[in-house]
Amino acid sequence: MIKIDRNHNELERFIHFYNVNRNQNLVLIQTGCQNNCHSMQVRPRVRDHYLLHFVISGSGCLHLQNASYPVNANECFLIYPNELSSYHSTDGGTWGYYWIGIAGEFAKELIARAGFQSDRQVMHFTNLAVFDTLKQLVDTAMLYQNDIYGLELTSNSLIYHLFAILYAEKKEERLSFHAPIVEDNSTLFGLGSSSRQWVSTVITLIQDNYGENLRVDNIADTLHLNRSYLSALFKQETGISIKQYLSSYRIEAAKNKLLKTGRSITEISYQCGFKDPLYFSRIFKEKVGCSPSEFRQSSSFDAYDSRQEADGGIDIERPPYDDFFIAYL
Repeated sequence: MIKIDRNHNELERFIHFYNVNRNQNLVLIQTGCQNNCHSMQVRPRVRDHYLLHFVISGSGCLHLQNASYPVNANECFLIYPNELSSYHSTDGGTWGYYWIGIAGEFAKELIARAGFQSDRQVMHFTNLAVFDTLKQLVDTAMLYQNDIYGLELTSNSLIYHLFAILYAEKKEERLSFHAPIVEDNSTLFGLGSSSRQWVSTVITLIQDNYGENLRVDNIADTLHLNRSYLSALFKQETGISIKQYLSSYRIEAAKNKLLKTGRSITEISYQCGFKDPLYFSRIFKEKVGCSPSEFRQSSSFDAYDSRQEADGGIDIERPPYDDFFIAYL
Protein backbone atom coordinates (compact mmCIF):
# COMPACT_ATOMS: atom_id res chain seq x y z
CA MET A 1 0.00 0.00 0.00
CA ILE A 2 1.53 3.31 -1.08
CA LYS A 3 0.80 6.33 1.06
CA ILE A 4 2.16 9.66 2.13
CA ASP A 5 1.41 10.86 5.60
CA ARG A 6 2.31 13.56 8.03
CA ASN A 7 1.92 13.68 11.78
CA HIS A 8 3.68 16.79 13.04
CA ASN A 9 1.53 17.45 16.09
CA GLU A 10 -2.08 17.76 17.14
CA LEU A 11 -2.50 20.73 14.81
CA GLU A 12 -1.87 18.76 11.64
CA ARG A 13 -2.34 15.07 10.82
CA PHE A 14 -3.19 13.56 7.49
CA ILE A 15 -2.67 10.55 5.30
CA HIS A 16 -3.33 9.96 1.59
CA PHE A 17 -3.43 6.47 0.05
CA TYR A 18 -2.38 6.51 -3.59
CA ASN A 19 -2.73 3.03 -5.07
CA VAL A 20 -5.93 1.80 -3.45
CA ASN A 21 -8.45 0.15 -5.74
CA ARG A 22 -11.08 2.75 -6.60
CA ASN A 23 -13.32 0.11 -8.19
CA GLN A 24 -14.38 -1.19 -4.77
CA ASN A 25 -17.81 -0.31 -3.42
CA LEU A 26 -16.26 1.94 -0.77
CA VAL A 27 -12.64 2.94 -0.24
CA LEU A 28 -10.88 5.54 1.89
CA ILE A 29 -8.54 7.74 -0.18
CA GLN A 30 -7.45 10.28 2.41
CA THR A 31 -8.26 11.67 5.84
CA GLY A 32 -6.83 14.19 8.27
CA CYS A 33 -7.43 17.10 10.62
CA GLN A 34 -6.19 20.62 11.22
CA ASN A 35 -6.94 23.03 14.07
CA ASN A 36 -6.48 26.81 14.19
CA CYS A 37 -5.31 26.76 10.58
CA HIS A 38 -4.51 30.09 8.90
CA SER A 39 -5.79 29.08 5.49
CA MET A 40 -4.74 31.15 2.52
CA GLN A 41 -6.74 30.77 -0.68
CA VAL A 42 -6.28 27.13 -1.68
CA ARG A 43 -5.31 26.98 -5.35
CA PRO A 44 -8.09 25.60 -7.58
CA ARG A 45 -7.99 21.79 -7.46
CA VAL A 46 -9.77 18.83 -8.97
CA ARG A 47 -9.81 15.37 -7.41
CA ASP A 48 -10.87 11.92 -8.57
CA HIS A 49 -12.90 11.21 -5.40
CA TYR A 50 -15.48 12.73 -3.06
CA LEU A 51 -13.91 15.08 -0.51
CA LEU A 52 -15.78 16.20 2.62
CA HIS A 53 -14.62 18.74 5.22
CA PHE A 54 -16.26 18.89 8.65
CA VAL A 55 -15.60 22.27 10.27
CA ILE A 56 -14.79 22.19 13.98
CA SER A 57 -14.27 25.91 14.58
CA GLY A 58 -14.00 29.20 12.75
CA SER A 59 -15.54 29.93 9.37
CA GLY A 60 -14.61 29.97 5.73
CA CYS A 61 -15.87 29.91 2.18
CA LEU A 62 -16.09 27.24 -0.52
CA HIS A 63 -15.80 28.45 -4.12
CA LEU A 64 -17.00 26.44 -7.12
CA GLN A 65 -17.03 27.57 -10.74
CA ASN A 66 -20.52 29.05 -10.66
CA ALA A 67 -21.29 29.32 -6.95
CA SER A 68 -19.88 30.02 -3.50
CA TYR A 69 -20.94 28.83 -0.03
CA PRO A 70 -20.16 30.32 3.39
CA VAL A 71 -19.15 27.60 5.86
CA ASN A 72 -19.24 27.71 9.67
CA ALA A 73 -18.57 25.43 12.64
CA ASN A 74 -20.65 22.22 12.78
CA GLU A 75 -21.01 22.30 9.02
CA CYS A 76 -19.71 20.02 6.30
CA PHE A 77 -18.87 20.95 2.73
CA LEU A 78 -18.66 18.47 -0.13
CA ILE A 79 -16.51 18.62 -3.26
CA TYR A 80 -17.54 16.22 -6.02
CA PRO A 81 -15.06 14.24 -8.16
CA ASN A 82 -13.60 16.26 -11.06
CA GLU A 83 -15.12 19.46 -9.66
CA LEU A 84 -12.98 22.58 -9.77
CA SER A 85 -12.95 24.12 -6.29
CA SER A 86 -11.12 26.40 -3.90
CA TYR A 87 -11.65 27.30 -0.23
CA HIS A 88 -10.25 29.51 2.52
CA SER A 89 -10.89 30.72 6.05
CA THR A 90 -12.86 33.92 6.49
CA ASP A 91 -10.94 37.21 6.33
CA GLY A 92 -7.57 35.62 7.00
CA GLY A 93 -8.77 34.15 10.30
CA THR A 94 -8.30 30.60 11.53
CA TRP A 95 -10.49 27.55 11.26
CA GLY A 96 -10.24 23.89 12.12
CA TYR A 97 -11.64 20.88 10.33
CA TYR A 98 -11.48 17.15 9.71
CA TRP A 99 -11.65 15.83 6.18
CA ILE A 100 -12.20 12.52 4.43
CA GLY A 101 -11.85 11.52 0.78
CA ILE A 102 -13.81 8.46 -0.39
CA ALA A 103 -14.48 6.71 -3.68
CA GLY A 104 -16.59 3.84 -5.03
CA GLU A 105 -20.18 3.22 -6.07
CA PHE A 106 -21.40 2.98 -2.50
CA ALA A 107 -19.63 6.25 -1.67
CA LYS A 108 -21.85 7.87 -4.30
CA GLU A 109 -24.94 6.38 -2.68
CA LEU A 110 -23.90 7.45 0.83
CA ILE A 111 -23.42 11.01 -0.39
CA ALA A 112 -26.85 11.08 -2.03
CA ARG A 113 -28.67 9.48 0.93
CA ALA A 114 -27.19 12.05 3.29
CA GLY A 115 -28.97 14.70 1.20
CA PHE A 116 -26.14 16.25 -0.79
CA GLN A 117 -26.93 17.47 -4.31
CA SER A 118 -25.11 19.58 -6.87
CA ASP A 119 -26.86 22.70 -5.53
CA ARG A 120 -26.71 21.62 -1.85
CA GLN A 121 -23.06 21.12 -0.99
CA VAL A 122 -22.89 22.60 2.53
CA MET A 123 -24.68 20.80 5.36
CA HIS A 124 -25.34 21.95 8.93
CA PHE A 125 -25.48 19.12 11.50
CA THR A 126 -26.15 19.05 15.25
CA ASN A 127 -24.80 15.69 16.48
CA LEU A 128 -21.22 16.35 17.62
CA ALA A 129 -20.52 12.59 17.72
CA VAL A 130 -19.54 13.22 14.10
CA PHE A 131 -16.22 14.62 15.30
CA ASP A 132 -15.53 11.65 17.59
CA THR A 133 -16.04 9.31 14.64
CA LEU A 134 -13.77 11.40 12.42
CA LYS A 135 -11.02 11.37 15.04
CA GLN A 136 -11.29 7.58 15.24
CA LEU A 137 -11.06 7.44 11.45
CA VAL A 138 -7.82 9.45 11.38
CA ASP A 139 -6.36 7.33 14.17
CA THR A 140 -7.40 4.14 12.37
CA ALA A 141 -5.86 5.23 9.07
CA MET A 142 -2.57 5.94 10.83
CA LEU A 143 -2.68 2.66 12.74
CA TYR A 144 -3.48 0.44 9.74
CA GLN A 145 -1.56 2.36 7.08
CA ASN A 146 0.56 -0.71 6.27
CA ASP A 147 -2.26 -3.26 6.59
CA ILE A 148 -4.63 -2.92 3.65
CA TYR A 149 -7.11 -5.54 4.94
CA GLY A 150 -7.21 -4.07 8.43
CA LEU A 151 -7.60 -0.60 6.98
CA GLU A 152 -10.51 -1.65 4.77
CA LEU A 153 -12.39 -3.35 7.61
CA THR A 154 -11.95 -0.65 10.23
CA SER A 155 -12.11 2.49 8.07
CA ASN A 156 -15.22 1.35 6.18
CA SER A 157 -17.03 0.55 9.42
CA LEU A 158 -16.28 4.07 10.68
CA ILE A 159 -17.35 5.66 7.38
CA TYR A 160 -20.65 3.74 7.58
CA HIS A 161 -21.07 4.91 11.19
CA LEU A 162 -20.37 8.52 10.19
CA PHE A 163 -23.02 8.47 7.48
CA ALA A 164 -25.42 6.61 9.79
CA ILE A 165 -25.21 9.60 12.15
CA LEU A 166 -25.89 12.01 9.30
CA TYR A 167 -28.72 9.86 7.94
CA ALA A 168 -30.36 9.67 11.38
CA GLU A 169 -30.17 13.46 11.64
CA LYS A 170 -31.74 13.76 8.20
CA LYS A 171 -34.64 11.49 9.19
CA GLU A 172 -35.18 13.54 12.35
CA GLU A 173 -35.07 16.72 10.22
CA ARG A 174 -32.09 18.13 12.09
CA LEU A 175 -29.96 18.56 8.99
CA SER A 176 -30.12 21.71 6.90
CA PHE A 177 -28.40 22.77 3.70
CA HIS A 178 -27.20 26.20 2.58
CA ALA A 179 -28.43 27.61 -0.69
CA PRO A 180 -25.47 28.54 -2.88
CA ILE A 181 -24.57 32.12 -3.68
CA VAL A 182 -24.71 32.03 -7.46
CA GLU A 183 -21.72 33.85 -8.92
CA ASP A 184 -19.22 33.52 -11.72
CA ASN A 185 -15.83 32.57 -10.25
CA SER A 186 -14.06 32.46 -13.61
CA THR A 187 -11.62 35.18 -12.60
CA LEU A 188 -10.85 33.47 -9.29
CA PHE A 189 -10.04 30.23 -11.12
CA GLY A 190 -8.10 31.92 -13.90
CA LEU A 191 -10.70 31.00 -16.49
CA GLY A 192 -11.46 33.24 -19.42
CA SER A 193 -12.10 33.51 -23.10
CA SER A 194 -8.50 34.01 -24.21
CA SER A 195 -6.33 31.11 -25.30
CA ARG A 196 -3.61 31.98 -22.80
CA GLN A 197 -6.08 31.97 -19.90
CA TRP A 198 -7.35 28.49 -20.77
CA VAL A 199 -3.79 27.20 -21.20
CA SER A 200 -2.77 28.77 -17.90
CA THR A 201 -5.64 27.02 -16.14
CA VAL A 202 -4.78 23.63 -17.67
CA ILE A 203 -1.15 24.02 -16.55
CA THR A 204 -2.22 24.98 -13.02
CA LEU A 205 -4.53 21.96 -12.83
CA ILE A 206 -1.73 19.65 -13.93
CA GLN A 207 0.79 21.16 -11.51
CA ASP A 208 -1.60 20.82 -8.57
CA ASN A 209 -3.12 17.44 -9.46
CA TYR A 210 -0.48 15.42 -11.31
CA GLY A 211 -0.57 12.73 -8.62
CA GLU A 212 -4.28 12.11 -9.15
CA ASN A 213 -5.89 10.02 -11.90
CA LEU A 214 -5.74 13.03 -14.22
CA ARG A 215 -6.55 12.62 -17.93
CA VAL A 216 -7.18 14.97 -20.82
CA ASP A 217 -10.88 14.10 -20.93
CA ASN A 218 -11.53 14.90 -17.25
CA ILE A 219 -9.54 18.14 -17.55
CA ALA A 220 -11.84 19.10 -20.43
CA ASP A 221 -14.93 18.02 -18.47
CA THR A 222 -13.79 20.06 -15.45
CA LEU A 223 -13.45 23.18 -17.61
CA HIS A 224 -16.70 22.43 -19.52
CA LEU A 225 -14.87 22.54 -22.83
CA ASN A 226 -14.84 20.19 -25.78
CA ARG A 227 -11.79 17.93 -25.50
CA SER A 228 -10.73 18.40 -29.13
CA TYR A 229 -11.08 22.17 -28.88
CA LEU A 230 -9.08 22.37 -25.64
CA SER A 231 -6.37 20.06 -27.00
CA ALA A 232 -6.00 22.11 -30.17
CA LEU A 233 -5.90 25.33 -28.14
CA PHE A 234 -3.18 24.00 -25.84
CA LYS A 235 -1.00 22.74 -28.68
CA GLN A 236 -1.41 25.99 -30.58
CA GLU A 237 -0.18 27.99 -27.59
CA THR A 238 2.56 25.64 -26.33
CA GLY A 239 3.64 23.52 -29.28
CA ILE A 240 2.97 20.27 -27.36
CA SER A 241 -0.14 18.33 -26.42
CA ILE A 242 -1.75 18.29 -22.97
CA LYS A 243 -0.87 14.61 -22.67
CA GLN A 244 2.79 15.34 -23.46
CA TYR A 245 2.95 18.14 -20.92
CA LEU A 246 1.27 16.02 -18.24
CA SER A 247 3.69 13.15 -18.84
CA SER A 248 6.72 15.47 -18.86
CA TYR A 249 5.59 17.19 -15.68
CA ARG A 250 5.14 13.87 -13.91
CA ILE A 251 8.65 12.82 -14.95
CA GLU A 252 10.10 16.11 -13.65
CA ALA A 253 8.27 15.59 -10.37
CA ALA A 254 9.62 12.04 -10.19
CA LYS A 255 13.19 13.25 -10.82
CA ASN A 256 12.77 15.76 -8.02
CA LYS A 257 11.55 13.07 -5.59
CA LEU A 258 14.31 10.66 -6.62
CA LEU A 259 16.87 13.33 -5.77
CA LYS A 260 15.35 14.72 -2.60
CA THR A 261 13.60 11.81 -0.88
CA GLY A 262 14.46 8.29 0.16
CA ARG A 263 11.14 6.88 -0.99
CA SER A 264 11.08 3.76 -3.13
CA ILE A 265 10.75 3.95 -6.91
CA THR A 266 7.41 2.16 -6.70
CA GLU A 267 6.08 4.69 -4.20
CA ILE A 268 7.33 7.63 -6.27
CA SER A 269 5.67 6.23 -9.39
CA TYR A 270 2.29 6.17 -7.63
CA GLN A 271 2.75 9.62 -6.10
CA CYS A 272 3.45 11.05 -9.56
CA GLY A 273 0.31 9.61 -11.11
CA PHE A 274 1.74 6.46 -12.70
CA LYS A 275 -0.45 3.52 -11.72
CA ASP A 276 2.02 0.91 -13.03
CA PRO A 277 5.62 1.11 -11.72
CA LEU A 278 6.93 -0.89 -14.71
CA TYR A 279 5.30 1.54 -17.13
CA PHE A 280 6.75 4.42 -15.11
CA SER A 281 10.27 2.97 -15.37
CA ARG A 282 9.91 2.49 -19.12
CA ILE A 283 8.62 6.02 -19.75
CA PHE A 284 11.26 7.46 -17.42
CA LYS A 285 14.05 5.73 -19.35
CA GLU A 286 12.63 6.90 -22.69
CA LYS A 287 12.54 10.53 -21.55
CA VAL A 288 15.61 10.73 -19.29
CA GLY A 289 17.91 8.20 -20.94
CA CYS A 290 18.39 6.00 -17.88
CA SER A 291 16.27 4.09 -15.41
CA PRO A 292 14.98 5.74 -12.20
CA SER A 293 17.47 3.75 -10.10
CA GLU A 294 20.37 4.71 -12.39
CA PHE A 295 19.27 8.35 -12.26
CA ARG A 296 19.25 8.30 -8.47
CA GLN A 297 22.63 6.52 -8.23
CA SER A 298 24.36 8.82 -10.70
CA SER A 299 22.98 12.00 -9.16
CA SER A 300 25.43 14.49 -7.70
CA PHE A 301 22.87 15.50 -5.06
CA ASP A 302 24.99 14.29 -2.14
CA ALA A 303 23.57 16.61 0.50
CA TYR A 304 20.44 14.51 0.92
CA ASP A 305 20.30 12.50 4.13
CA SER A 306 17.59 9.85 4.13
CA ARG A 307 17.13 10.42 7.85
CA GLN A 308 15.58 13.78 6.94
CA GLU A 309 12.48 11.89 5.92
CA ALA A 310 10.75 11.07 9.18
CA ASP A 311 8.17 8.34 9.52
CA GLY A 312 5.52 11.03 9.43
CA GLY A 313 6.26 11.80 5.77
CA ILE A 314 7.55 14.72 3.77
CA ASP A 315 6.57 17.96 2.11
CA ILE A 316 6.29 17.47 -1.62
CA GLU A 317 8.15 20.21 -3.41
CA ARG A 318 7.09 21.63 -6.73
CA PRO A 319 9.49 20.55 -9.50
CA PRO A 320 11.34 23.04 -11.69
CA TYR A 321 9.58 24.34 -14.79
CA ASP A 322 10.64 25.35 -18.26
CA ASP A 323 10.86 29.09 -18.74
CA PHE A 324 7.83 29.02 -21.04
CA PHE A 325 5.56 27.77 -18.30
CA ILE A 326 6.83 30.19 -15.66
CA ALA A 327 5.04 32.92 -17.59
CA TYR A 328 1.73 31.29 -16.75
CA LEU A 329 2.23 31.08 -12.97
